Amino acid sequence: MVSTYINGSVAGNAATQDHTFLIVAGERHLGLPQRCIDELDLKLSTFAPTGRVRDCEGPAGNATYMTRANFCGNSIELDVLPARTPTVGVTTLRSLGFSIDLDNGSVMEPETPLTLHRGFSPWAQPAGYNRVYASSSDGLVYALDAGSLEIVCRNQSLAGRAIAHFTVANGRVFAALSDGWLYAFDAGNLETEWRNNLLAGRAIAHFTVASGKVFAALSDGRLYAFDAGNLETEWRSDLLAGRAIAQFTVANDRIFIATDDGEVYALDAGNLELRHQTTLPGSGKVAHLAVVPG
Repeated sequence: MVSTYINGSVAGNAATQDHTFLIVAGERHLGLPQRCIDELDLKLSTFAPTGRVRDCEGPAGNATYMTRANFCGNSIELDVLPARTPTVGVTTLRSLGFSIDLDNGSVMEPETPLTLHRGFSPWAQPAGYNRVYASSSDGLVYALDAGSLEIVCRNQSLAGRAIAHFTVANGRVFAALSDGWLYAFDAGNLETEWRNNLLAGRAIAHFTVASGKVFAALSDGRLYAFDAGNLETEWRSDLLAGRAIAQFTVANDRIFIATDDGEVYALDAGNLELRHQTTLPGSGKVAHLAVVPG
């Protein structure tokens, strides 16, 4: 692994600083020397507790601060931990759409600039998952308190874009856009965690999360499976390519699909391989498809 760096700026109450950040594995925060934090006059964070694991440059204090950082025109609100040298977690950059390879030291900028907000109240601490989640017609994503329906936090990184499918599972909010992009938000604070543009420009007809995967069936019958943890592509099936999928459900580690012409399929949810196939008698279309978990 080689040392990989990226230029960025950090904004505080007293100043804005430019730094060359060492990209480190895993973390979702920035590291800055304490003198830089003091010069910026950063506020203490109410979002992250003290005593978190430090970055690879070693401990340099216990307090956690908050700031807005900018990398190549992409802006994000996040925590700052005291460190010996300026550092940024690779997970933070990937959430902005950067492609990072720490082994060969490559950094590729995202095609679409992003601004990631921490929430409706920018530094609000997540208050559990007793939430109602909603998306608006203008692309904003909201988390509401289930008891009072008050807005807890929101994400507006998709403002102006149409969300076609929307579901919550595995501690994340998943959104599929009408242009085929996939997004995953942290269900606690609606921070953007992952995105995938493999299906960009294509219409997603069915979208669900089950068995640790995100399944997307296109309008042309092709089926894709993505890891629900990071939206990385795992499997693809062209078994039903060119055919219309009328019904789609996942249960018992199987994907059950009904086509417009009355055929029913069972695919392995792990690798999308065909397990069973049948044709319903008569000429009617499959109107409903339900599975009782076994």
